[in-house]
Amino acid sequence: MTAPLFAAWKPSFLGVGFGPFYLFNQSQARLPCKPLGEPQPSVKWFKDSTAVSYGQNSSYKLEADGTLVITKVTNGDGGTYTCMAQNYLGKANATAPGILLGKRNYVKKLKLTIS
Repeated sequence: MTAPLFAAWKPSFLGVGFGPFYLFNQSQARLPCKPLGEPQPSVKWFKDSTAVSYGQNSSYKLEADGTLVITKVTNGDGGTYTCMAQNYLGKANATAPGILLGKRNYVKKLKLTIS
């Protein structure tokens, strides 16, 4: 009888897209963090090297899949965002800018036509 095979590896962001994040003033923003790792890594967010606090009285929410939600973007939300993923085998970080932009109606969508 053989023991069951168990694969485990430390978190990694190799081959995973991360940022930049475009933050539209006065709108909700979603910053995804999808690290690879087994077991599934836990996620912690930092803004400008300071840990982000989540909760009922915070403008930041952390979803179960690691996505950071900014409920209503303000001028103070621009900066550098880091997602730290950690499991018992190690940790990895990914960092990208949060670029503050004006209201959505100032952004013109382009229509792509393929012929």
